[in-house]
Amino acid sequence: MTFSARAPTLALLGGVLLAGCGGETAAPFFEVGTGESAFEALNEGATVPLIHGPQGGYHVWIGVRHRGLGPGNIVLEYGAVDPVTGEGLMFPGLRAVEADVDPEAVSQAAGLVGFLLEDEPAVYDGRTITLEARGTDEGGKAMSDARSVVVAWDGS
Repeated sequence: MTFSARAPTLALLGGVLLAGCGGETAAPFFEVGTGESAFEALNEGATVPLIHGPQGGYHVWIGVRHRGLGPGNIVLEYGAVDPVTGEGLMFPGLRAVEADVDPEAVSQAAGLVGFLLEDEPAVYDGRTITLEARGTDEGGKAMSDARSVVVAWDGS
């Protein structure tokens, strides 16, 4: 997985518990999506909005949802690449920390800012990109996912 710059580490609290029946253990999973304030699942080829940030740059919102990592803190690394060339499209090293994760619960993080390298929206409008995310727990267990999406700029 290629991760494309610098961003402050965010502390996110995870843990939405989904109750199961009969003591069954739910299967682990890791899913990349979008969402500014809550995780939103994405289908392959879905459209995500290009956001003009307050400091003049452009970004897309990234979110993750998972079960099976932890216990403890989870380091989330995320980015985007060109699906044909593999070229990194976001600043490298984007990451967040999800605190006190219960491996039996479904956890989610939203509002992960995917800072894009270019400051010209036409570079991304209508372009297919692959969002990538990886979560690694304190024990070194890692899970990842990637999803191809189309970026849309509405001009605002």
